Amino acid sequence: MSAFFWSICSRAFFANRQGNQAAARELCNDAESVLAQGLPKGKSVDNRKIYLERLRIHVNGVKSNQNDATALTAPSLMGAAHDKNVNQKLKYEIQKLELERNELKNRILSMPSIDPLCVADPTFTFPKREKQEFGIIIFGHTRLDALGAILESLSRQDALKYTEVWLDGAQGNGRLMNKIESTIALVKKYPVKRLHTQSGNFGFRKMLILGLVEMCYKYRDILILEDDCFPTRNAIAEFREELDLIRDNDEIFSVYGHHFIMESEKETCARFQGWGWATTSEKLMPMLRQLIDCYSMTEERYLEFVNLVFTKDIRDKIEVTPPRQPSYTLEKFFAWDETLCLLAALNDQVHRPTKKRTIYNCGMGDGSTHFPDEEKWRKPPFNLITPEEVWQHF
Repeated sequence: MSAFFWSICSRAFFANRQGNQAAARELCNDAESVLAQGLPKGKSVDNRKIYLERLRIHVNGVKSNQNDATALTAPSLMGAAHDKNVNQKLKYEIQKLELERNELKNRILSMPSIDPLCVADPTFTFPKREKQEFGIIIFGHTRLDALGAILESLSRQDALKYTEVWLDGAQGNGRLMNKIESTIALVKKYPVKRLHTQSGNFGFRKMLILGLVEMCYKYRDILILEDDCFPTRNAIAEFREELDLIRDNDEIFSVYGHHFIMESEKETCARFQGWGWATTSEKLMPMLRQLIDCYSMTEERYLEFVNLVFTKDIRDKIEVTPPRQPSYTLEKFFAWDETLCLLAALNDQVHRPTKKRTIYNCGMGDGSTHFPDEEKWRKPPFNLITPEEVWQHF
């Protein structure tokens, strides 16, 4: 009879933990009936009755003046000790439940998640460490002419000492491997601070995220260049000066050098420009967490998220550079730059163009996957040039 009583109490305890208070109350009533039948004649109180009273208090959510900590404990830790088989069985059930709970907790923590309102999380920080003042990151692959011009420009500004180059890999693709080896050989002609290479092919989006995470660990201020973003002769000095001006301004997320040259572009612009931009690691870290969340989503979930937050107010704020509008990709698939544009707008942040144009995107012409050498790409908001023209703008 005693074992049966503790078995019922155990079921009531776990039913209550699972939120099923009605079932827990019924089981408490059953336990009371069993207890009434099993108590020795003339004995009205023992450990079982005390436990059941406290269990009822716990199930009903009533605060007690008594020390009812035992009501938060499974019955195997109470008077069932005299029944070793029942006690061991219930302890096993508790341990199993705890393991399941911890496993669920770990699974939840490892799942991609995002605040639907995308409020920057001030508590999200990388481990504290001494950071260097300034770093430049260049993302490259196989565009030798444009990358060579960028490295030469940085060399003439004595900026290679700040520069880390990230090159994606070939993943065993023989034809691609030869091109990448040529790119590696080109970079090695310049005394850059560090060259990052990999055998696998990450794809640009993953490589960009990994690179930005690494830069946030190392540097206070970061200039981000793709291998078609040519910096002018004073670009580095101007970016560093602009970063000093916006450092303590929470409303400005980034500084960019390739201007839109449109009416919407004034002292600041709500439209993010990913063609040669800079920010501080302090500004980038919380935004990077959100970008990683978006990148980690399935496309279906990502588009649901965009549909949720891309309201008319946000659309009116960032859709200011026709025909190059964020919605062109935002509502179709994940693109890192347009997603960052959306996240910044949701965080009420804008972007600041450099006083003078300091970056020229030279990704137009032969070899370009998006921009053939056509007049429409030379006009605002694109303002593209070819690699052969870069030194005219140095």
